[in-house]
Amino acid sequence: MNTEETFAQFHQSESETVRIFIPIAELCLQKEGLTIWIKGCLTEVLNQDRCVYTSCNVCKKKTEVELGSHFYCFHATAPHMATSVYRCYLQINFRDESGCVKLTLFDEVAETILQRTTEQISGLSLEEYRSFIGNFLENNKTRMFAIKLVTYKIGEAIRQLRFRAQHVEEVA
Repeated sequence: MNTEETFAQFHQSESETVRIFIPIAELCLQKEGLTIWIKGCLTEVLNQDRCVYTSCNVCKKKTEVELGSHFYCFHATAPHMATSVYRCYLQINFRDESGCVKLTLFDEVAETILQRTTEQISGLSLEEYRSFIGNFLENNKTRMFAIKLVTYKIGEAIRQLRFRAQHVEEVA
């Protein structure tokens, strides 16, 4: 193994463990394509009516097709054969000492926060879901989380900075 390969391996393993925590107030100053971390508390769940929907298993777009059905999906740029599956999304307000940000957490990230699987949540009636969210917020007011975000931009003429949550974990 040469020096260049050794450096590349070291750099890769080092970058996986280094965490740069950014105050929420500074998120809007970040550039596209960065991996950053924020630390704070969940203060509100914005989707009070439901956080599970039926989606395409390929492009993950919402569909009205019955769960488990096979269908031809036209949502993506390349139409494809798909199966409908449940997907979890959680819209939250997340706060640190510098400010608050609205985030949408999908699938495993949302499940980690809620401590329930998508299948468990999908089985709740609307009343049970609202009760679950209310109890969850009450019981987790002081729980601190670290959320790993990747920055990206959307739009053609006006490029708007967005954040994709990739990982969440509880911190002390």
